[in-house]
Amino acid sequence: MFDRSNIKIGKHEYEVLHSESQLKVNGKDVPEKDFVLIKRMARINLGDRYKSFVVNRNGDDLWLLMNGREYPLVIETDRDRLLKVASQNTEGGSSGATIRAAMPGLVVRIAVKVGQTVKRSDPVLILEAMKMENEVRSPADGVVKEIKVNERDSVDKGSVMVVLE
Repeated sequence: MFDRSNIKIGKHEYEVLHSESQLKVNGKDVPEKDFVLIKRMARINLGDRYKSFVVNRNGDDLWLLMNGREYPLVIETDRDRLLKVASQNTEGGSSGATIRAAMPGLVVRIAVKVGQTVKRSDPVLILEAMKMENEVRSPADGVVKEIKVNERDSVDKGSVMVVLE
C-alpha cells in the first residue's frame, strides 16, 4: 500500500507515492538507487544529471535550498488533508461552534467536559478513522455546551460531536 503526499516546491506541484520498497513521482517509478536521503540532504538522479538539495525548517515553514536559492516547500499528506477538512467542518463564529465529524470513525477519547472552557486549537476528542487516531481540536474559544457523542461511539461523516458556546 502506498502513502501519498502532495509536494509543492515554489510554483511546482508533485504527487509522491511511496511504500517501503517503491517510490513514484507523478506516476513515474523512481528506483531506490536514484534517490538518497541523509538527514536534511537529498540527492536524486534525473537521468542526465544529479540534483542535490537541503530541506530547512523555520518554525512551521519549510524551505528547499538548491543551487544557492531557497524555495518554499509544502508537504501535505492524506492525514493532513483529512485534518484540514475536519477543521473546516465546523460551524460557528463569535456565538459558538458546532464540531462535526469530517469522516466516519470511532470516538476513542473525549478530552473535554460540559461547562469546560476551551481555547482555539485545544484538543476536544480523538477520532479513529482509516486506522489512524486523529486529534479533533476546537475551532474557536468557547465553553463546551453539549457533547453529543460518547467514547466508543461510531459516527458518520457530518455527525455533530460537540457544541461550543
